[in-house]
Amino acid sequence: MIPSAFARQLFSGEKNMWWKIREWRRKKNLDRVRMDRDLWESVRTDIPILDSMAPDKAFQLRDLASLFCHEKDFEGIHGLEVDEFMRGYVATLACIPVLNFGLSALDAITSIILYPSEFVPDTEEVDEAGIVHRRNEALSGEAWQNGPVVLSWEDVHASGQGSGYNVVIHEIAHILDMRNGEANGFPPLPRYMDSRAWSEAFRTAWKDARKRINQNGHLPIGSYATESPAEFFAVCCEYFFECPHIIEKNWPGVFEQLSLYFEQPQV
Repeated sequence: MIPSAFARQLFSGEKNMWWKIREWRRKKNLDRVRMDRDLWESVRTDIPILDSMAPDKAFQLRDLASLFCHEKDFEGIHGLEVDEFMRGYVATLACIPVLNFGLSALDAITSIILYPSEFVPDTEEVDEAGIVHRRNEALSGEAWQNGPVVLSWEDVHASGQGSGYNVVIHEIAHILDMRNGEANGFPPLPRYMDSRAWSEAFRTAWKDARKRINQNGHLPIGSYATESPAEFFAVCCEYFFECPHIIEKNWPGVFEQLSLYFEQPQV
């Protein structure tokens, strides 16, 4: 049954009302939960990609990261004790991509699970033939739709250094991608963006990346990007915030689209 126009409008109004209430509560809680100055400086100075961030944007990031720490549960696995610095580090990296979206963009994340290092998830997958396969590859991060984000602390702490590698931003990119369904490299776009321009830029770059890897086995970004359009989007997001010049030089169309999407022009 297709809901009536009135029912859709009513549902939309209720959804908007709850969003306003949630944002009001966040603003009310902020003074109480804001990261103290010493902790913030400790986290910020340990993430070199923040060195060039404008002071007002850095203050905004601190507030978002503080609310993220307040709202998300953190759990250490295999004896890992998650301290305030670790929570602040993860939260700060997670909030960089949503600096202009707001924390509501990450509402689907229920918790953060931290392993000391790479982990092997105890999960099974069923292929199209109905055959069950147990996954046994080591991972540094994993994002679940409307669930936890699982991370390796060793890889988290290696992120944000300007090397192009950022496991937190990679998984957050998947979370943003899954806001309109399965991750496919095409997240819901702001109204001011042209979906055709996005598709053309990423389709062209994706084909070029696969051609390069097939011809010489080398890419200017992580080769994992060629696994799927979803992974290509996530890896491009890593490099956009870590080494933006690499994306701009190799795929200027993707660089332009990501600049528009995140509303964070990189130089």
